[in-house]
Amino acid sequence: MKYQVTVGSNPDALDVEVHGAQVRLGVEDLVARITALQGTPLYQLSIGDESWTVAVEPLDGDRWILSAAGARVEVVVVPAGARRAPDVVPRARRHGAGPVVAPMPGLVVRVRVTQGQRVDAGAGLVVVEAMKMENELRAPRGGVVTAVYVAPGATVEKGQPLVTIGDG
Repeated sequence: MKYQVTVGSNPDALDVEVHGAQVRLGVEDLVARITALQGTPLYQLSIGDESWTVAVEPLDGDRWILSAAGARVEVVVVPAGARRAPDVVPRARRHGAGPVVAPMPGLVVRVRVTQGQRVDAGAGLVVVEAMKMENELRAPRGGVVTAVYVAPGATVEKGQPLVTIGDG
């Protein structure tokens, strides 16, 4: 499968082609493996002789936050030739203000916060199960939880507000 990958604020998309463990990055052929670390948002990524533990936070269908070795970057991945869908996540979510929304339809498994609770950036807020995988949504910034809109067992749609974090 071929993809266009944009990393951080770099406007140039990378051409990436994946066939099992074989990955072509531009014109360079690599062997890559990725393994989920069960029960965590972490993955073990190996490319050639190098290896990293990467935290993966889904934002919406084609946007992700990847954190590794002290760096945190937004990555956009779209199938080659496809046009990127318009953002359905409110702009405030990307910059930390406003509601944290469901990145995909799913079932709320756990709510880790309550209204009035102080949270640090990166703190777990809500766990949503989608396609038999649990996705823990984390605080984009520190602050106080001003609203919790869901409870365990609730079904949510993509873009639905789950929690709001305000200043505090």
